[in-house]
Amino acid sequence: MNFWYIESEVQYFNIGEKNLRKLVANNPTEDYILMLGNKIFIKCKIFEQFIDVTGSI
Repeated sequence: MNFWYIESEVQYFNIGEKNLRKLVANNPTEDYILMLGNKIFIKCKIFEQFIDVTGSI
């Protein structure tokens, strides 16, 4: 499973960093989020599925 820093996800998914951080803050228990200390990692495949199902952020 690939884990990316939130900054890398911003570039890959073309989502604003503030919007992605807000999404993480509002949904801290989602499966696609991994927090190690104060670093935020995103599980790529699971987040991609979340985006496909959600349609918009």
